[in-house]
Amino acid sequence: MTLEAVIIDNREPTWIQGLKFGGVPVITSILEAGDIQAMCSDGESILVERKTTSDYLGSIHDNRVFAQVANMRETTPWVYVIIAGELKRGRKGTTICEGRETDWNWGAVVGAGITLQEMGAVVLFLDSDAEFEDTVLRIGARDRGVVRVMPNRLSVPVSASEAILAALPGIGAERAGALLAYAGTPAAALQYLTDPSIKLDKVPGIGAGTRAKVRSAMGLLDNEVVLEGFSR
Repeated sequence: MTLEAVIIDNREPTWIQGLKFGGVPVITSILEAGDIQAMCSDGESILVERKTTSDYLGSIHDNRVFAQVANMRETTPWVYVIIAGELKRGRKGTTICEGRETDWNWGAVVGAGITLQEMGAVVLFLDSDAEFEDTVLRIGARDRGVVRVMPNRLSVPVSASEAILAALPGIGAERAGALLAYAGTPAAALQYLTDPSIKLDKVPGIGAGTRAKVRSAMGLLDNEVVLEGFSR
């Protein structure tokens, strides 16, 4: 992807209006939203709002940046807020802007950025304005097609009854479900697992070794079983 043309808001500083953006056609005009509008080779349009760190803090204070992003989102889904300059957390939870400690709470500044991204804008921080032109070019070159991913594996929580059986040695969640499907109740399943007179041929994966481990875990003596009136 590449930029095809760029419109720069004519209220931007002279140095912004003089940017070449890789040699594509560049014009200045009044933009209804954003500072830079770029048309891309995939047919999409991106909007960029550029701010210095001090302007960014001021626009959070008066809610201007939120209104700007809302207006930009009405034009295109591809909205970017680019903030140039130093903005970091101070030792006491305040915000340091361009080397100067401010009264801004750092958590509030971070929260504002999260809100902007929840509104649909990508928020980017640059060390300086020198990175601005290249950053816009990189944004324009990004693939905005569908992201194809493998589906997540489905998970099903076990029931309380399954959890009782799954905790026994050699059982686990999958065999616990099979045991309950066959026996009907946890008590009947325990009788199936522990009564030597019951043939272990109804639930796959459970044999004499598993029965011995379950009986040992339950502390059953040789002549003891769990009685449920099992009739299957």
